[in-house]
Amino acid sequence: MAVLVLAAGIRLLWVVLVPNGQYSDSVWYDGAAANLASSGMYGLDGPSAWFPPGYPFFLAALYKVVGHSELAGKLGNVAISVALTGSTYLLARLLVGEAVALVSAGLIAVWPNLIFHTGILSSDLLAAAGFVAVMWLGMRHDTGPGPAWLRAVALGVLIGWMVLVRPVSLILMAALGLWWWISNRSPRAAVVRLAPLFLIAGFVVVAWTVRNYVQFGDAIAIATSGR
Repeated sequence: MAVLVLAAGIRLLWVVLVPNGQYSDSVWYDGAAANLASSGMYGLDGPSAWFPPGYPFFLAALYKVVGHSELAGKLGNVAISVALTGSTYLLARLLVGEAVALVSAGLIAVWPNLIFHTGILSSDLLAAAGFVAVMWLGMRHDTGPGPAWLRAVALGVLIGWMVLVRPVSLILMAALGLWWWISNRSPRAAVVRLAPLFLIAGFVVVAWTVRNYVQFGDAIAIATSGR
């Protein structure tokens, strides 16, 4: 808990004491999220598929509640950073042990580049937090609250969202499949566990692909920027 408080405290101080404007990609993310929250249209001044929509979806949800505010987006990044710190602790504890988990989470809490990115409305922090959370959830085997099918749905939706944040997140499927293969010493068991996640995550991504086709008449899987 102390490490989470440290991570949140440092980032809140950074956001409050170091005002900054947005630049490059973050200007687009912020504008697209604001437009999505106000009009339901993804894009700056018209429909777009320029950048992957996963992070703007997150910002738009915030802006829908509190209105368009860079501060709200930055505070959202603080929450993401705390989640990244906590997920890092949980994953490290699962794989190595308590001492390494505390050191790992502590490094994430005070790492300068991660603190700097709290003030930038870009997808970096969300992608990092999502990667760690997916690996922790997937590597816990069959433990956790609720029925197994519900945990599989939640994990599949999270992977799908991460692919919409950064398409490279597809590698999470391969990573989890390899882990389950090694853990169970059975490629069949890995495929059985991976199949529903693939279908659920695929449904999330394909829904966006269908939106792009309906909007532009072209088969744009996620984004035209190649990211």
